[in-house]
Amino acid sequence: MKNKLLVLLLLFSGFLFAEVETEKIRALGYGVSANTAIQEALIESLKQRKGVSIDSIRTFKNDISEYAKSIDGQSTNEVEINKLIQSKVTEITTGVIHRYRIIENRKISDNEWEAELEIILKKYKTPGISPHSRRKIAIMPFRTLKSSYQINDKIYSSTETSRQFAQHLTNHITHSRRFSVLDREYMDEYLKERQLVLSTNSSLDEQMKLGEVLGVDYMIVGKIGQASINKNKEYLDLIGETLITRGAEFNIDYRIIVMPTRQIKWSNTVSMGIDSKTMKSLTQNATDNVIHQRVMDYFAQIISGQLLANIFPLKIVNISQRLKTITLNQGGKSLKVGEVFEVMALGEEMFDPYTKESLGQDEERIAIAKILKVLPKFSKAKIIKGNIEDIRKGDIVRRKKTNNTWLDIEMDHPLWKVH
Repeated sequence: MKNKLLVLLLLFSGFLFAEVETEKIRALGYGVSANTAIQEALIESLKQRKGVSIDSIRTFKNDISEYAKSIDGQSTNEVEINKLIQSKVTEITTGVIHRYRIIENRKISDNEWEAELEIILKKYKTPGISPHSRRKIAIMPFRTLKSSYQINDKIYSSTETSRQFAQHLTNHITHSRRFSVLDREYMDEYLKERQLVLSTNSSLDEQMKLGEVLGVDYMIVGKIGQASINKNKEYLDLIGETLITRGAEFNIDYRIIVMPTRQIKWSNTVSMGIDSKTMKSLTQNATDNVIHQRVMDYFAQIISGQLLANIFPLKIVNISQRLKTITLNQGGKSLKVGEVFEVMALGEEMFDPYTKESLGQDEERIAIAKILKVLPKFSKAKIIKGNIEDIRKGDIVRRKKTNNTWLDIEMDHPLWKVH
């Protein structure tokens, strides 16, 4: 029992310390003595380390200077003083400076020394998959053209309508696993936590986290024009019942902006309605509030699908010729069972003759696939038209649409070979 407990404690301690790793840097320092030059090099290394506050650097500088003076009175041997300082540095910096090695410490003039140090710093490691492996994106609150919106019999403020749509869009973009999605809504909560981390009660290990705050590569911005769900009641004399039908309308302008340059990477204006069959499935056995959420989620799914298709189109990662199925590199809320996609074989890459920029690769439709199963990270689709033998790993798939409605297209359609 004791051995099992020891193993668990060791494993748990591994998880605790897994958030901190080390990095090696070089730093130069200058001073009136060998020790002051070393101190300045150490301070310079802290300035390079993200997440270490200016106050912490000042405290370290004062503490190490006082300590150096106190031991200097006991010995005039610079080597001995340096050994004593080195043993104290990790303690004073609460472990941020793990250790250091003097590469060179030389007198460059009568009143100036130069020290070059190799320094091992501790740094915070973000849990899970590194956010730097994906492009970073933020969904900003959408502007509105109306002060309020009527959803069924309820009036929603423009702020609430914007917030709800942005939240649904954030859900779909996050579930696509294509971006590191950064929060831009709960800023007050973040600032409170930041203030707590910077307090005197928090260790420097915790302050390291603040140095990992990310900036976005892309921002999604837009304006909501119309957003409504209408309820119509009609009394049918023949059966003596009241028939309730609903319709939904959504108009939006949106853009993807490249943050560093403010360049518009993609923009679109979309006017969408929901057909009666889809509306019936969304409203079945649901209250008005649930219907509202389902409709907003439906529109958000369409917008997110357009956004992702222009940056990260779905790709085929596996093929089963026996089952006539393909595996797609996306799952979650972004896909639904029964959706139909075109399978596109990629051809030669094309370039604009004026700007010399890539226009992407030519695409040829070779099959149609229908989603069978949606898992958190990938999906399975059945080839319902076309030959499975013509499909290759790396081919892309795109939703089929006509006038904002996803439809099936027959293989013998006259436009089938147009690309």
